[in-house]
Amino acid sequence: MKRLAIALVMVALLAGSSLTACAPAGGEDGGSDTGAGDETVYKWRCQQIHAAGSLYYEKGVEMFQRIEEASGGRLVITNNPPGALVPAAQELEAVESGAIDVMASPGSIYTGQLGIVSNFWTGYPAGPGPSEMMMWYFEGGGRELYNEMLENASFTVHHAGIWILTSAELFAWANKPIDSLDDFEGLKFRSGGMWGNVLGTLGASVVTLPGGELYQSLERGVIDAFEYTTPGNDYTMGFYEIADYVVGPGIHSPTSMCELTINRDSWEELPDDLKALLTEGIDASLFQNWAEADRADVEGWEKIKETGITVITLPQEVQDEIVKVSDEFLAGEAAKDPFFAKVWESQKSYLEAYRAMKAAVQPNIGM
Repeated sequence: MKRLAIALVMVALLAGSSLTACAPAGGEDGGSDTGAGDETVYKWRCQQIHAAGSLYYEKGVEMFQRIEEASGGRLVITNNPPGALVPAAQELEAVESGAIDVMASPGSIYTGQLGIVSNFWTGYPAGPGPSEMMMWYFEGGGRELYNEMLENASFTVHHAGIWILTSAELFAWANKPIDSLDDFEGLKFRSGGMWGNVLGTLGASVVTLPGGELYQSLERGVIDAFEYTTPGNDYTMGFYEIADYVVGPGIHSPTSMCELTINRDSWEELPDDLKALLTEGIDASLFQNWAEADRADVEGWEKIKETGITVITLPQEVQDEIVKVSDEFLAGEAAKDPFFAKVWESQKSYLEAYRAMKAAVQPNIGM
C-alpha cells in the first residue's frame, strides 16, 4: 500500500508548481548524495502509439512537462507520435535496442513478442474495470507479473508503470449496424489481442491496423468497423465524421491502460533521485490522467450524441455470448500456457475477493 499512498501524494504535488524548485536529496547535515549537485541534463526521446493531437497524446506531453519541471530541467523527455522515430508498433524492440529511450504504449500491442497474456493488463471481454485493474496492479501482484512477462520474453527493458487508465472503451465505430450476433458474420472489424480472437470466433474478419489509419480505412471501406478508445479520445479523432453508427457498451474492454517502458541503459544512467522522481511521477500521472480522461469522456459522449450519429446499444444476449466465447478462449489459452494460467488465476482470485467485498459494502449507486 506504500506505493499507492506515495502516488496519491504525488498527484497533489505534480498538479502544482511547487515542484519546479525541487532540490536534490542531501544537505549540510549529510544524507544521500545520489544526484546531489548533479547538474547533468538527461534528454530522452519517447514514441507514443496515440496520434498527435489526440487527447491521450496530449496527456503524454503534459506528463513529461510536469516531470521536467519537477526535475528542475534535469530530465527532458520529448514525446513523438507513431512512426516519427521508428515504425509504428515496433516501439518495444526500439526501446530494447536503444533506438529510442521510452515508449508509451499498451503491452497488448506487442502480442507477437510478449504473447496473448499481455492483454491482461489492457482490456478483454468482461475483464476488470478501471478501479479493479488499479487495485490488482498495485496490490494484487499485477505489477510484478508484468515484469515477469517481460523477462519470460527475454526483454531487459525497465517497466516504469502505468500512466493512463480509463473507463470502458466504445465497442465500435461502424458503417454497418451491429445489434445481433448475425451482424458479426463477415464483418471487416479492426481489432486485436484477446478481443480479436473472440471476434474471429463470432464470424468477423479481423483486421490489424494502427490507430492513425482508422479514419481513412473506414472512410474508404477497407474496414466496416473498428474499436479504438474511449468517448473523449475518440471524439478528438473525429470518428463521428465518417461512421454511421457508434456502438456500446464496451463489454470487450471494460478498462484500458497504457504503460511506460524505458531502455535499460537509459534508466541505469539516471541518478537515484531522478529514478525516484520519475517512478512516482508516472504513478501520480496515472491518477490524474484517469480523472481527466473520465471528465473528457463525459464531455466527449455528449458531443458525439449531438452530431446525430446513430447510437446502438448491444442487446444483453449479444453481450452474454461475447463473455461466454471469451471465457472459452481464456480457458483454452490457460491450458496451453502455464504463465497465462498463472496471471489469469491471479487476476480472477483477486477480483473475486474484491468484488465480494464491494457487493457487501458498496451501495449500488452509480457505476
